[in-house]
Amino acid sequence: MKMKKYIQSMMAFAAIVSFASCSSEDNNTTIENESAVKVMTFTATQEGNEASTRAILSGTNIHWESKDKISLLYSSENKQFTLTDGAGSTSGKFSGEALESGPYTAVYPYQSTASLSGNDVTNVTLPATQTATANSFDKVAALMMAKSDNTTLEFKNAVGYVKVIPKFACSKIVLKAAGASEYLAGKCTLLYDTNSNKPSIAFTSEQSTSITLSGTITANTAYYIAVPAVTLSAGWSISFTDTTGDVYTRTGSKEIEFKRNTIINLGEFSRTDNNLKLTLTQNGNVSADKQVDMGVFTIDKKNID
Repeated sequence: MKMKKYIQSMMAFAAIVSFASCSSEDNNTTIENESAVKVMTFTATQEGNEASTRAILSGTNIHWESKDKISLLYSSENKQFTLTDGAGSTSGKFSGEALESGPYTAVYPYQSTASLSGNDVTNVTLPATQTATANSFDKVAALMMAKSDNTTLEFKNAVGYVKVIPKFACSKIVLKAAGASEYLAGKCTLLYDTNSNKPSIAFTSEQSTSITLSGTITANTAYYIAVPAVTLSAGWSISFTDTTGDVYTRTGSKEIEFKRNTIINLGEFSRTDNNLKLTLTQNGNVSADKQVDMGVFTIDKKNID
């Protein structure tokens, strides 16, 4: 009888231990599942209708492109998400792996070096050399930022745009600030204003006072240069290098202000225009007195604010 009670006691103890072990495993499994990344899809929209970023300038709408990628940031993570649906549309779906719970910060285009720092994103680059794209702009320079607690991302532009139409074919266009510390490009931090929900740019290193638009630049075609929101108080210039190597320059001695999410239209540029002067030839420099003040420019008010 004692042996029987002993065996029963041992069996009961084993059952309790087994139950506790299973409960412990169940708890561990729950914790692990809660911390695991999962395949997620975010719906992303872009600010505005004409000057917003990326993609194709199609009439008055901006469309996502099939190869578009974003950085999704949370905690210390920077996850790459790729457009999986919505190419050619103003609303797209981006998919990748991330924790299921927010909040999230997103940056367009994808920035492999980007890090989340409070509300801001560090180690981002606005490139000093941008690829000329007919009737559009270089998507690498089209910086946008979004914040969300869910899977809807409403991107806001961090840059504005300068629009030019050369009347002759070029190999490059250079926009330059006259001031030595008025920067147009470089490594930067995207600062996020929690009151307005709009981003801004603060340059941190490798700054440049000029932006070069390079590539195949055809005559009578619009090109857009992505610029930060900045006032060039000391003046500025824009130069066009034609396919023979001659450089034509137009200068502005008055200050000019570039605004976030706004197009400044500098107009058309022709080699026969009195406001555009030959400043450098294949054989050397042309005297400075052949340069000319900028004159009138216009701001495109289709800036979607």
